[in-house]
Amino acid sequence: MDFPRPRSVRPRKNCRLWSAADQGRKHARSGPHGTRQPQGVAQAAALGHHRAPLTEPSAERERINLIMAGGGVRLPAYVGALAALEEMGVEIVQIAGASAGSIVGSHLAAGWSVDQMRRLAIETNFATFKDLSLRGFLFEGGLYAGDSFERWMHTGLKGARFKDLPRDLFVTAVDLFGRRPFFFSRQATPDFPVSKAVRCSMAIPWVWRPLRWEHKLLVDGQLMPWIPSGIEIMQGSESGPPLRTVMLRLISEPRGNLPAKRHLWPWDFAKILLETMLSALENQRVSGSLWENTILINVGTVHSLQLDIGHAEKERLFQCGYDQARRYFHKKAAPPPSPAAS
Repeated sequence: MDFPRPRSVRPRKNCRLWSAADQGRKHARSGPHGTRQPQGVAQAAALGHHRAPLTEPSAERERINLIMAGGGVRLPAYVGALAALEEMGVEIVQIAGASAGSIVGSHLAAGWSVDQMRRLAIETNFATFKDLSLRGFLFEGGLYAGDSFERWMHTGLKGARFKDLPRDLFVTAVDLFGRRPFFFSRQATPDFPVSKAVRCSMAIPWVWRPLRWEHKLLVDGQLMPWIPSGIEIMQGSESGPPLRTVMLRLISEPRGNLPAKRHLWPWDFAKILLETMLSALENQRVSGSLWENTILINVGTVHSLQLDIGHAEKERLFQCGYDQARRYFHKKAAPPPSPAAS
């Protein structure tokens, strides 16, 4: 199966990292609402951007493996980081992702350009994925069926299976029956549809229905620690010398206290509990062995289940991912300080 090859993107400049004080800030450009399919996105008018000044590229292009953790609707931040990596000449060899990271990672592995992914992330109306299923909520563990999301992914990836992808991709889900992470990949599940694997990876319990497959009950990949295992699996599949693994990770800011209600409806309690749990998971401490190669992207108070997120907010997330990735690689490339004169 043939996929398009990546093209370059020109991101905007001078976007600050998100803070709560920025909420409601207007941006000069936003796209139309309601985009459902990638075909319409690919035909959208080109966005005008300004390229930030670059340092001199190194003579040897760095090759890395890339991990993108969860993040829900905040996936434009990952796309912004990819734009920075592309501009700085970083080659991504293998990709691993969970939840939002698997959405972006699967499109990257299928050959989508950063520009195409940016348009997709910003112009897609995530609220169209609310395919309510009362039966699913009562008996199958998910308020939304997830079928609408899977069709959207299937169309964008042209029905690709893992063996069809130009790049190695590892999509992470959690098997509740086995109580451990499960990795979809070319090696383990060559004929499995990528769209269905990503659906498993973003199936937050009680929000999207989990998927049963081969005696497994698969849910969101961020519900258990998986990154050390993911790094080990990627390194085991490499044919050449081991590559550095870089992790993109989103962190959020406190949203403030909720109004103290005397009575809470069950769905209000479930929503508060779920948002608190997801926030705690994404703000876990990064271990020392991973810290050096981790790029933290501050997404502010935007939470992962904010399906009605607007265009301006998505543009901001894109720019924050772009800025933080550039800072990281510029810092890595900077020469060490000269010793003080004695």
